[in-house]
Amino acid sequence: MKFWQLRIIFEKYFGNNRTKSATSYLKGKNYEALATTFLKSKKYKILKRNFTTKLGEIDIIALHNDYLIVCEVKYRTNQEILMYSILPNQKKRIQNALLIFLTRYKQYKNYNIRFDAIFINNNNHIEHVINAWHS
Repeated sequence: MKFWQLRIIFEKYFGNNRTKSATSYLKGKNYEALATTFLKSKKYKILKRNFTTKLGEIDIIALHNDYLIVCEVKYRTNQEILMYSILPNQKKRIQNALLIFLTRYKQYKNYNIRFDAIFINNNNHIEHVINAWHS
């Protein structure tokens, strides 16, 4: 991707306050890539990364056995607050994005759905929480 393309993306998402937001954005992409690699090593088939709609975003959508996995990736420096970092309104946005995904990709509508979370701390330790929440 060329610099001017990145600049357009950053301006679209972050407006004029680009420096801190752009850095956070790139860090988030790095941790999502780390989570994707982790899931692939566990034989998950990655369908989509960063599935974005007007109603919400899903970090990773994958298949594993008979499940369609919706995975939220979170990075926190404090291990104790990781489990509390996915707020109810964020869960709702993820579920709304999932409804749009299932409308667009009807071949996945009959799969069992599971909401997982991958938490990464400042030592790059990965904790995969299966069934992190229910819809």
